[in-house]
Amino acid sequence: MSTVLEEIRFAFRSLKQSPILSVVAILTLGLGIGMNALMFSLVYGALYRGLPFPEEDRIVRVSWIDPSAPNAWLNISVRDYADLNAQQTTIQDLAGLYSGGSTARSDTMAYS
Repeated sequence: MSTVLEEIRFAFRSLKQSPILSVVAILTLGLGIGMNALMFSLVYGALYRGLPFPEEDRIVRVSWIDPSAPNAWLNISVRDYADLNAQQTTIQDLAGLYSGGSTARSDTMAYS
């Protein structure tokens, strides 16, 4: 136990003699601990806790797939969504998601 205390004293004396190295070491440790806590929070929130919905294991995604490019998901039109919603009998609730952008434009002209 006495050797551990001697090593700790020596470490503090070494850090005291080079303050720039001490600041860099403390900042590095702080950033490392902070990034570790951030990653743990993200992984815990995304993987462990799950989705904020009841019975999230029953949520499914319905989309069209292009047979010529099986990894390409195609968008469903609003009319196809309405048809799916009206005709489906196995899904309890159907919801849509729009994740694209939009453009707003004004076509007014100023008359002089």
